[in-house]
Amino acid sequence: MKIKKFFCFCITAMICLGSFMFVGCGNKQTSNASATTVMNMSINPEVEFILDGDGKVITVNALNEDGNLIIASSYFDDIVGKSAQEAGTIFVQASKDYGFIVSGNFQTEDAEIEVSFSADDETINSMYENLKENIENFLSTENITATITKAEQITKEKLQELVEECAPYLEKAEIVAMEQAELIRELANSRKETAEFYSQQLKKAYYDSKAYVLEQAEFEALKEHLTEIQKVAFEIEYFTYTQSIEAIETIRLNYLVGENSTYQRALNTLRERKAEYLAFREELSKLSENEINELALRQLENLESAFEKAEDALIEANESVVTMLDTAKESIEQNHSRVMEQLQSLNSSSYVSEISAKQQEKLNEFYTNFENTYKSAKDAINQNIKNFQTAVKGESSN
Repeated sequence: MKIKKFFCFCITAMICLGSFMFVGCGNKQTSNASATTVMNMSINPEVEFILDGDGKVITVNALNEDGNLIIASSYFDDIVGKSAQEAGTIFVQASKDYGFIVSGNFQTEDAEIEVSFSADDETINSMYENLKENIENFLSTENITATITKAEQITKEKLQELVEECAPYLEKAEIVAMEQAELIRELANSRKETAEFYSQQLKKAYYDSKAYVLEQAEFEALKEHLTEIQKVAFEIEYFTYTQSIEAIETIRLNYLVGENSTYQRALNTLRERKAEYLAFREELSKLSENEINELALRQLENLESAFEKAEDALIEANESVVTMLDTAKESIEQNHSRVMEQLQSLNSSSYVSEISAKQQEKLNEFYTNFENTYKSAKDAINQNIKNFQTAVKGESSN
């Protein structure tokens, strides 16, 4: 499922163009500023901010499903262009308002806020200290007890892993050869494309589908340089290859991303149970210690137990699909090898411009096709998030 290294540069350039077209139709802002730093923040929601040279936010991305609940809120509508300090405080404020940390006299445990950066120099240290001061002022005003710590630095190896996940069209060797600044820019470009996808599974579907589209475009461009007899053999193997790609897309829709998929149903149940727990905990936080009786504490424990069971069910739902996905991916790799055998007589580097043109054509189709294919799934995911917001904070779900 990898694109040849000699034209990775062309692909990256095309995707940068396409990404702005794709997210431009939504509500989230994007920035053309050059990405220089990654800043991650974690409470239980985990969120990634990519910053420019002035410490301003270029992109924001959830690193887990709780993070999607936070960044999908109205707090993050104008996050692009905010300073790291402002963005970090907004993250903590949104986490507080959606029940992930509580104020008042009742707290089950102190909140832990971790911040990590992709660099560790004087500028970053100053940024962290300013961020910490801003958050501490907010916590003090809200009567929240929490610890703020600077976690281990985000390593170059970790950045490589992230780029490999969101840019699977790049060769492993290409990613390893990138300087840290290149990795962060590549990561930022991919994050812009999925800025309005508030689901880890939906983002994964997008990244993988895009990689398959680019690879198919390469094959179709090279096919034109086969003899007529060679084309017949190629078409047989290529058809099987495309069918295996369609099969994995079907698995994603039916079991992971679609409104009635196993994973999304389990996730919806988890969020319902979690909303009940967080809302009740928030109510208790408004009471004095004398007003909190054993019955209330038992009810809180029962609600916590219910959402933990739902969490286990979500993990089980995800694991049940892993085997199917692994089998489907093995089939794709096998069929990919057979297609490559049909093209072994060609020197791909002789057709770079044709391959690039075909990839641009396929990318333009892909943005529209993916949006249409996953529209109902995306709408259902967004509605589920609104339902959570309604349950926890009392916002309108309309």
